[in-house]
Amino acid sequence: MEKIRTFIAIDLPAHLLEQINQLQKDLIPFTNLLLKWTKPENIHLTLKFLGDVERCKLDEVYKAIREIAYTEVPFTLFINGFGVFPNLKQPRIVWVGIERCESLNNIVHHIEEKLLSLGFESENRPFNPHLTVGRIKHYCSAKESLYLSDVLDSAKIIKGSFSVTEIILYQSNLKPGGPIYSRLMVGSFSV
Repeated sequence: MEKIRTFIAIDLPAHLLEQINQLQKDLIPFTNLLLKWTKPENIHLTLKFLGDVERCKLDEVYKAIREIAYTEVPFTLFINGFGVFPNLKQPRIVWVGIERCESLNNIVHHIEEKLLSLGFESENRPFNPHLTVGRIKHYCSAKESLYLSDVLDSAKIIKGSFSVTEIILYQSNLKPGGPIYSRLMVGSFSV
């Protein structure tokens, strides 16, 4: 049976993607050997990674997303700062932060509940809203980690806000040049 690699996410508006892209460009001379930057068109706020889903099960996922979205009202998210996961001693991911808010937490909770009832596994880590903007290419030495920390400390902090009015189910096609994301369906909030 055919399976499709999927995740549920929130998109960012073009003006914030442009700011993130400018930050990446500003840092390229300093981090090119360490980092592989996320393409701006692939930057999103992941709410839940579903993995490989049987095509026949997607209708149930569509229905769940529509039901969740229909009960929500638009809200605002704020971007603030950046850092690395899991820590500066062993950096693997460079991220831009999203401030926590009750509306976002509620959506994530509802997604977890609905998808658990459909047989999907529950997330075992607490939700930590962020935008992945780069990945570390290799294990960093102590000197490289310190260098990366200094570069990030000196970088311009991105701040901004955007209105959330929908959640999206994406397909992820892994390619040698990086993933290609395609919208499968959109759940729009009631207004």
